[in-house]
Amino acid sequence: MKKLGIIAGQGELPYKIYEYCYNNNIECYIVYINTENNPKIHAKKSVNYKIGEVGKILKFFQQNKC
Repeated sequence: MKKLGIIAGQGELPYKIYEYCYNNNIECYIVYINTENNPKIHAKKSVNYKIGEVGKILKFFQQNKC
């Protein structure tokens, strides 16, 4: 199965990307920056980080092989 890691803020774009992944059998891993999870998105795994936590963001994607 393919995987996609995205860095998301607010708005509809993260949902549209998630929806595309869901419909095309792609696992979606999301890092939210300075915002809460979008309740419409049920990603396999998602986390919240601040913009300055680049090391944690990269580690999250590496651990999930994105």
